[in-house]
Amino acid sequence: MTYSLGTPPVKIYGIVGTGGDIVWLQCQPCKQCYKQATHVFDPSKSKSYKNLPCSSKQCKSVDFHSCNKNNSCEYSIDYVGGTVSEGNLGLETLTLDSTSGHSASFPNFVIGCGHKNTMYFEGRNSGVVGIGGGPISLVTQLGSSIGGKFSYCFGPSMSNSTSKLNFGDAAVVSGRGVVSTALVKKSPPIFYFVTLNAFSVGNKTIGFSKPPVEGNFIIDSVADGVVCLAFAPSQDGSGVFGNKAQQNLLIGYDLRRNIVSFKSTHCTKL
Repeated sequence: MTYSLGTPPVKIYGIVGTGGDIVWLQCQPCKQCYKQATHVFDPSKSKSYKNLPCSSKQCKSVDFHSCNKNNSCEYSIDYVGGTVSEGNLGLETLTLDSTSGHSASFPNFVIGCGHKNTMYFEGRNSGVVGIGGGPISLVTQLGSSIGGKFSYCFGPSMSNSTSKLNFGDAAVVSGRGVVSTALVKKSPPIFYFVTLNAFSVGNKTIGFSKPPVEGNFIIDSVADGVVCLAFAPSQDGSGVFGNKAQQNLLIGYDLRRNIVSFKSTHCTKL
């Protein structure tokens, strides 16, 4: 997705991830950065950027934080697939475009300014936009302004089309063919859990040998570099509904009602 950061605003490209709870991007000075086709954000050139103090409530709410000698909050995060980011947590003005044609700005938004990063999605991408359930994810920080609602629709990975991300009332998934299920609250809270009861292959339903555990499936959109064409047992009993499986599905979340909805959609035509 595209968003703007800083004062004056600078356009940033990020990968949306439901399994992440932080908005981070590569920042200058880069100690170890992956190749990025666009500019690398320089917080020293923004009038609104400031480092997040270690004593702040936001810093203490993050499991993966630490403190440096200047009492600034630092973070270190890694994802399945090899993506890693380490750097400073800071406060900055984040701006989003809207369907009305007007932009909406959010001052003092917590971001991760990554100075040491590894990613296998290169090109224009500056980092990851976490929309998980953690305390500093994009959707959590947007708060009441979106009413706990967001949706996305990922097109085929090999196409040149853009995917769609909506917030608020524009994110409601409705109409013929919608299937909804409950979101299950469990640890860690950054993930969105649902309960998988069975598989259907054609007209045949394949169940589990034992009753399924509630919340046994994680919806995750940013397991980069991994393409799985098989099913195998996992050690913790949790499966992953990944990016590939989510393509051409309009998926809407209502976090106030704890419901996620799915609708088969040609995402490139939205």
